Amino acid sequence: MKMDEKKVNFYTVNQVYDKVFQGTLSKTTIHHMIKQGKIPSVEFVRKKLIPAYWVEKCIAKAHGSEII
Repeated sequence: MKMDEKKVNFYTVNQVYDKVFQGTLSKTTIHHMIKQGKIPSVEFVRKKLIPAYWVEKCIAKAHGSEII
């Protein structure tokens, strides 16, 4: 990580839609998965935030190198 880069702790639903699912699931489906507990999240000022560890794990799994 470079000096001017900040570590991201949470992602918005829009960021997860772009970064993890790359448009393969709708944002509505992502919200339903959060509500069902399939995607971990916290709520901050009525906004759902997804932990970075979950996003990174999904990306690693998609690339065949799952993080434990």
